Amino acid sequence: YIFLGCSIACSFLLLAQTGVEKVSVTHSFLTHLPSILVLGASSISMLLGHWYLVAPKLPISYLKLLTVSLIVAILIRSGILAWVLTENWSKLQSIQFFERYGIFFFQRFVLGLVLTLILSVLTYYCVKIRSTQSATGILYVVLVFCLIGEVIGSYLNLKTGLLF
Repeated sequence: YIFLGCSIACSFLLLAQTGVEKVSVTHSFLTHLPSILVLGASSISMLLGHWYLVAPKLPISYLKLLTVSLIVAILIRSGILAWVLTENWSKLQSIQFFERYGIFFFQRFVLGLVLTLILSVLTYYCVKIRSTQSATGILYVVLVFCLIGEVIGSYLNLKTGLLF
């Protein structure tokens, strides 16, 4: 829990640095909370997976819990993206969002959400059969895809003012 708390705090500090000048700390925290959850859960899961490689007799329940937490965080992030799209569809059409930023949005959606969700579920099944080496390798890829997705989401947020 200490590592998870530190990861969430560091993720928040990194994500909130650009937004605090324009809005309050609370608003910035709520805006970046989905990113914090995804980045924190993916990085802590990957680090914990490495610990299982060093000490294989640890109870597998911790890695299962963090993998499920990662899946839930990605589902929350996907739900927020779907809500933002439905609520702001006319605004996105008026600024020609998909013509200008369509390739970035496609990468954000596919790499940052769809593939991370698929790989996280695959990781869960690897953890379920105690294949921690496979799970750790997949979690590497999940972490990289989460970082790519969140960077692109931050870029789209700066361009449109919407939470991507």
